[in-house]
Amino acid sequence: MASPSAARTAVQSRTANGNSEPLLFGPENALVRRLESLVHEVQPAGNPLVFCGGSGTGKTSLAMLLVDLRAQHLGTSQVFRTTGADFARAASHAHDTDSVTEYRGRMGRADVVLIDDVHKLAGRATALEELQNRLDGWLRRGSLVIVTLKQLPAETEGLSPGVVSRLSCGLCVPLLPPEDGTRSALLAHYAEREQLTLPTDARERLTQRTAAAPAFLTAASLRHALLQLAHLSTENKCPIDASLVDELLAEHLPDEKATLRRIASAVAKHFEISLSSLKGDCRQRNLVLARGVAVHLSRQLTSASFATIGELLGKRDHTTILHSARKITEQIDQDSQLRQHVEELRQELSASEARG
Repeated sequence: MASPSAARTAVQSRTANGNSEPLLFGPENALVRRLESLVHEVQPAGNPLVFCGGSGTGKTSLAMLLVDLRAQHLGTSQVFRTTGADFARAASHAHDTDSVTEYRGRMGRADVVLIDDVHKLAGRATALEELQNRLDGWLRRGSLVIVTLKQLPAETEGLSPGVVSRLSCGLCVPLLPPEDGTRSALLAHYAEREQLTLPTDARERLTQRTAAAPAFLTAASLRHALLQLAHLSTENKCPIDASLVDELLAEHLPDEKATLRRIASAVAKHFEISLSSLKGDCRQRNLVLARGVAVHLSRQLTSASFATIGELLGKRDHTTILHSARKITEQIDQDSQLRQHVEELRQELSASEARG
């Protein structure tokens, strides 16, 4: 079984202040080990860089990390980030309002480009033609282009031949869910971070691929399971062992969406705002902070994806939720009072969830 160091790649999730947690990829995603050096090349090989994989494989987090590393290496702020859905909307709006030149100018100056969920452009002829032209421009300029989608470009229905051709000529990296060794390394990492003792039998039970534990196949679900075990251990005044894991499995974990709704309600109450304000579009400072805390707790206490959290927090795009998660992590690290409030909320919600 792989050790934590064996499963940890050279690609680490770090921002300018180094507060983000590491991304761990094992031998099932061996190609990821070589990507950090790629973003330091003058003309990156394998451009565009395409990540494909299902929910929970880490493609969006990895893509955003590499965008940050490339921008830091170049010392540039000319970064264009969007999603397939937003790209389509913006392209349609530009054509409808005769503002195509301005629209293209904003994108054309980018030194680093990220387009998340390109598969959402499927069947949108105007947006696909625009993307094809923008890809040509970015690649001629030498801009690093990173895209994500669920399947390989050639296997994604509804993309135009021109877009498929341009994406396929770059480096396509399929990302797979973590295998047993990597899952064990992830558990060791989370246990160390939470200062928990995780015996071998409990770790093996958590990493087993069985019909009884389908939720423990991604990093997020493993983190959630470990946090649930910690609270069960506290409630029952017993150590974490294989029998406690079995108890957790027997409960099949609480419904995620119900837990997310409880988190949103608790955060709204704590910040003395309405639930509709929390989910709304207002950008007042206290509302933005409350949304960030809701995102942070949702990631801590559930295995829900960024997309699921965004859907329940006002139908926000998952890239927006990921940005919010990273921002609030920095704020929590820098503000001891905020950190205390978040911890109190976390304990309150965890105790409520453990009681069922």
